[in-house]
Amino acid sequence: MPTPDGHHEGKEIGEMQEVAAAIHEVLINVSKFRWIEVHLLHINDYGCEHSGNRVALYGTAASAVRHPHLSRCLSVLAPSSSKIVLVSEYYEKGTLLELILREQRLKEVPQGVRMFRQLMEAVHYLHERNIVHR
Repeated sequence: MPTPDGHHEGKEIGEMQEVAAAIHEVLINVSKFRWIEVHLLHINDYGCEHSGNRVALYGTAASAVRHPHLSRCLSVLAPSSSKIVLVSEYYEKGTLLELILREQRLKEVPQGVRMFRQLMEAVHYLHERNIVHR
């Protein structure tokens, strides 16, 4: 059954049985049911000999972030030596970029000011912890 934005609940993609099993373990430990988002990172796609370390550090940093204006990473999984899976909270209304593209402009100035302040608070939080963002 598709979610409101067309994703498919429980759908396995390609050779993802090990990922699905690992995600199932994460869901067992989540206190209440909620939608999740899964990010599959192929270590070899990063094109350098130390890419595994970079991706592992990304996962470690993502799982340490706790801020109301940043997506929370629920788990970092390594189903194989060439893959890392980040399981994070799913936001039904999408990302900030998706909101901007959908709305094309903000309806009122206070909304824009509030969103900009929240964005700056989130960036400041990351910078205080020496976390690089993109």
